[in-house]
Amino acid sequence: MKNPSLILILLFFIINGCKSQPEEHIVFPQKNWQIARPESQGINKKNLDAAMAYLDSVCGKVGTSRSMVIKNGYVIWQGDDIKSRHLVWSCTKSFMSTCLGLL
Repeated sequence: MKNPSLILILLFFIINGCKSQPEEHIVFPQKNWQIARPESQGINKKNLDAAMAYLDSVCGKVGTSRSMVIKNGYVIWQGDDIKSRHLVWSCTKSFMSTCLGLL
């Protein structure tokens, strides 16, 4: 190698990244999800409640009782029947493709 110091500098930036802005703290769920208030995650609680109430009004029989809203890995809103299971079969592929596309 002609210039090992250049390689060390590049390796330093690759490992540490070029961070110019602080990262948001994201929590990944373990056995249980951590619950946080919407305001702690930068979400206005009144707006979130209004959005979920509207969604509940147009969702039919089940409504939003089995829904949850997650921000930065924290549950910031959940319905009353959150422990129910759903059989989604092939819908999972479309959902995951959409999530990956949005990332």
